Amino acid sequence: MEDFRELGRRLSNWGRWDADMGMTLGEILAFEELAEDCAANGRFDFFPAAPPIKFRGAVGSPINPLAIK
Repeated sequence: MEDFRELGRRLSNWGRWDADMGMTLGEILAFEELAEDCAANGRFDFFPAAPPIKFRGAVGSPINPLAIK
């Protein structure tokens, strides 16, 4: 059986990657409007981009998700 302390140490890396490396997680994005638009014109290929919102003097910001068709 795996030591739970080791498991906790490995799982805590996700929090470190998010905060320390600036990695963003797109797990709560809403795709309903994009799906409707894709179905309306029959084109389902797009380039997903997630640039940060620009704030002067900030060290981090939320992403601004885009789907470029």
